[in-house]
Amino acid sequence: MRALGKGFVVMFALIGIIATIQQLRGQGAVPFEGATFSHIGIVTPDIMKTAQVFADLYGVTVPEPGIYDNRGEGLAVPAGANWNKAARARTTRFAVAGTFIELLEPIDGPSPWADHLEKYGMSVHHIAWRPKGVEQARLALLKQGGKWVMGSGGENMAYVDMRDVVGVTIEVQPPAGPGAPAPPSDLR
Repeated sequence: MRALGKGFVVMFALIGIIATIQQLRGQGAVPFEGATFSHIGIVTPDIMKTAQVFADLYGVTVPEPGIYDNRGEGLAVPAGANWNKAARARTTRFAVAGTFIELLEPIDGPSPWADHLEKYGMSVHHIAWRPKGVEQARLALLKQGGKWVMGSGGENMAYVDMRDVVGVTIEVQPPAGPGAPAPPSDLR
Protein backbone atom coordinates (compact mmCIF):
# COMPACT_ATOMS: atom_id res chain seq x y z
CA MET A 1 0.00 0.00 0.00
CA ARG A 2 2.85 2.34 0.87
CA ALA A 3 4.51 1.67 -2.50
CA LEU A 4 1.23 2.46 -4.24
CA GLY A 5 1.05 5.78 -2.41
CA LYS A 6 4.61 6.65 -3.43
CA GLY A 7 3.73 5.68 -7.00
CA PHE A 8 0.89 8.20 -6.94
CA VAL A 9 3.28 10.89 -5.64
CA VAL A 10 5.64 10.26 -8.56
CA MET A 11 2.75 10.21 -11.04
CA PHE A 12 1.35 13.54 -9.79
CA ALA A 13 4.84 15.05 -9.73
CA LEU A 14 5.29 14.10 -13.37
CA ILE A 15 1.88 15.56 -14.23
CA GLY A 16 2.87 18.77 -12.46
CA ILE A 17 6.16 18.89 -14.32
CA ILE A 18 4.41 18.39 -17.64
CA ALA A 19 1.90 21.14 -16.76
CA THR A 20 4.77 23.47 -15.81
CA ILE A 21 6.53 22.76 -19.11
CA GLN A 22 3.32 23.44 -21.03
CA GLN A 23 2.84 26.70 -19.13
CA LEU A 24 6.37 27.77 -20.11
CA ARG A 25 5.56 27.26 -23.81
CA GLY A 26 3.88 30.66 -23.93
CA GLN A 27 6.95 32.38 -22.46
CA GLY A 28 9.32 32.18 -25.43
CA ALA A 29 11.96 29.47 -25.27
CA VAL A 30 10.77 26.22 -23.74
CA PRO A 31 13.65 25.11 -21.51
CA PHE A 32 12.53 21.49 -21.14
CA GLU A 33 11.43 20.93 -24.73
CA GLY A 34 13.28 17.86 -25.96
CA ALA A 35 14.65 17.12 -22.47
CA THR A 36 15.40 13.50 -21.73
CA PHE A 37 14.55 11.74 -18.51
CA SER A 38 17.61 10.76 -16.45
CA HIS A 39 16.50 9.12 -13.19
CA ILE A 40 14.39 9.12 -10.06
CA GLY A 41 16.34 9.81 -6.84
CA ILE A 42 15.18 8.15 -3.62
CA VAL A 43 16.62 9.16 -0.26
CA THR A 44 17.04 6.33 2.24
CA PRO A 45 18.51 5.98 5.73
CA ASP A 46 20.06 2.60 4.80
CA ILE A 47 21.17 2.22 1.20
CA MET A 48 22.17 -1.45 1.53
CA LYS A 49 18.81 -2.48 2.99
CA THR A 50 16.87 -0.51 0.37
CA ALA A 51 19.05 -1.82 -2.47
CA GLN A 52 18.45 -5.38 -1.29
CA VAL A 53 14.68 -4.84 -1.44
CA PHE A 54 14.96 -3.65 -5.06
CA ALA A 55 17.20 -6.61 -5.87
CA ASP A 56 14.77 -9.08 -4.29
CA LEU A 57 11.61 -7.57 -5.79
CA TYR A 58 12.84 -6.86 -9.31
CA GLY A 59 15.63 -9.39 -9.79
CA VAL A 60 18.17 -6.68 -10.56
CA THR A 61 21.80 -6.47 -9.60
CA VAL A 62 22.39 -3.30 -7.64
CA PRO A 63 25.97 -2.02 -7.86
CA GLU A 64 27.88 -1.46 -4.63
CA PRO A 65 27.35 2.11 -3.44
CA GLY A 66 29.95 4.74 -4.09
CA ILE A 67 30.38 8.13 -2.42
CA TYR A 68 29.11 11.31 -4.03
CA ASP A 69 31.21 14.29 -2.98
CA ASN A 70 31.17 16.38 -6.17
CA ARG A 71 34.46 14.88 -7.38
CA GLY A 72 36.14 15.77 -4.10
CA GLU A 73 35.18 19.45 -4.37
CA GLY A 74 32.43 19.37 -1.74
CA LEU A 75 28.80 20.22 -2.37
CA ALA A 76 28.17 23.14 -4.66
CA VAL A 77 25.64 25.23 -2.78
CA PRO A 78 24.06 28.55 -3.71
CA ALA A 79 24.56 31.57 -1.49
CA GLY A 80 22.32 31.42 1.57
CA ALA A 81 21.99 27.62 1.63
CA ASN A 82 22.77 26.16 5.05
CA TRP A 83 24.19 22.87 3.83
CA ASN A 84 27.51 21.45 4.93
CA LYS A 85 29.76 21.68 1.85
CA ALA A 86 31.60 18.61 3.18
CA ALA A 87 28.38 16.56 3.27
CA ARG A 88 28.38 13.49 1.10
CA ALA A 89 26.02 10.71 0.12
CA ARG A 90 26.38 7.00 -0.43
CA THR A 91 24.81 6.44 -3.81
CA THR A 92 24.08 3.79 -6.38
CA ARG A 93 22.11 3.71 -9.60
CA PHE A 94 20.47 0.84 -11.45
CA ALA A 95 17.70 0.18 -13.96
CA VAL A 96 14.31 -1.20 -12.93
CA ALA A 97 11.49 -1.71 -15.43
CA GLY A 98 12.92 0.79 -17.92
CA THR A 99 13.68 3.48 -15.35
CA PHE A 100 16.94 4.47 -13.69
CA ILE A 101 16.66 4.52 -9.90
CA GLU A 102 19.25 6.39 -7.83
CA LEU A 103 19.46 5.63 -4.12
CA LEU A 104 21.07 8.21 -1.84
CA GLU A 105 21.99 7.83 1.82
CA PRO A 106 23.06 11.17 3.30
CA ILE A 107 26.23 11.20 5.39
CA ASP A 108 28.37 13.90 7.01
CA GLY A 109 25.92 16.56 8.04
CA PRO A 110 23.31 18.93 6.67
CA SER A 111 22.51 18.51 2.98
CA PRO A 112 19.45 18.60 0.75
CA TRP A 113 19.21 14.80 1.15
CA ALA A 114 19.53 14.83 4.96
CA ASP A 115 16.95 17.60 5.20
CA HIS A 116 14.53 15.65 2.99
CA LEU A 117 15.04 12.43 4.98
CA GLU A 118 14.39 14.26 8.26
CA LYS A 119 11.23 15.98 6.97
CA TYR A 120 9.66 13.27 4.81
CA GLY A 121 11.38 9.99 5.62
CA MET A 122 12.52 7.59 2.95
CA SER A 123 10.85 8.72 -0.27
CA VAL A 124 11.36 10.16 -3.74
CA HIS A 125 13.64 13.17 -3.41
CA HIS A 126 14.08 14.24 -7.02
CA ILE A 127 13.33 13.56 -10.64
CA ALA A 128 16.24 14.31 -12.95
CA TRP A 129 16.03 15.63 -16.50
CA ARG A 130 18.60 16.48 -19.15
CA PRO A 131 17.39 19.63 -20.93
CA LYS A 132 19.37 21.37 -23.66
CA GLY A 133 20.54 24.05 -21.21
CA VAL A 134 20.93 23.57 -17.47
CA GLU A 135 21.02 27.27 -16.62
CA GLN A 136 18.00 28.11 -18.78
CA ALA A 137 16.04 25.28 -17.15
CA ARG A 138 17.15 26.30 -13.63
CA LEU A 139 16.06 29.89 -14.19
CA ALA A 140 12.70 28.77 -15.64
CA LEU A 141 12.06 26.58 -12.57
CA LEU A 142 12.87 29.53 -10.29
CA LYS A 143 10.36 31.67 -12.20
CA GLN A 144 7.73 28.99 -11.52
CA GLY A 145 8.32 29.26 -7.75
CA GLY A 146 11.20 26.84 -7.22
CA LYS A 147 14.07 27.33 -4.80
CA TRP A 148 17.64 26.60 -5.93
CA VAL A 149 19.11 24.33 -3.25
CA MET A 150 22.21 22.69 -4.73
CA GLY A 151 24.50 22.78 -7.71
CA SER A 152 26.77 25.40 -9.16
CA GLY A 153 24.34 26.62 -11.77
CA GLY A 154 25.83 27.42 -15.13
CA GLU A 155 25.82 24.31 -17.28
CA ASN A 156 26.84 21.75 -14.60
CA MET A 157 23.83 20.63 -12.59
CA ALA A 158 21.27 22.07 -10.23
CA TYR A 159 18.67 20.88 -7.76
CA VAL A 160 15.62 23.13 -7.69
CA ASP A 161 13.15 22.40 -4.89
CA MET A 162 9.74 22.41 -6.56
CA ARG A 163 7.97 20.57 -3.71
CA ASP A 164 5.47 23.39 -3.15
CA VAL A 165 4.81 23.65 -6.90
CA VAL A 166 4.88 20.09 -8.28
CA GLY A 167 5.63 17.94 -5.22
CA VAL A 168 9.28 17.06 -5.82
CA THR A 169 12.74 18.51 -6.36
CA ILE A 170 13.85 18.71 -9.99
CA GLU A 171 17.46 17.95 -10.84
CA VAL A 172 18.67 19.39 -14.12
CA GLN A 173 21.76 17.84 -15.69
CA PRO A 174 23.65 18.59 -18.88
CA PRO A 175 22.67 16.60 -21.96
CA ALA A 176 24.30 13.18 -22.06
CA GLY A 177 27.54 13.28 -24.00
CA PRO A 178 29.56 10.58 -25.68
CA GLY A 179 30.29 7.72 -23.30
CA ALA A 180 27.45 8.61 -20.92
CA PRO A 181 25.15 5.76 -19.96
CA ALA A 182 22.17 5.62 -22.29
CA PRO A 183 18.69 5.65 -20.80
CA PRO A 184 16.78 2.40 -20.96
CA SER A 185 15.63 1.86 -24.56
CA ASP A 186 11.94 2.43 -23.83
CA LEU A 187 12.65 5.94 -22.47
CA ARG A 188 14.24 7.36 -25.62
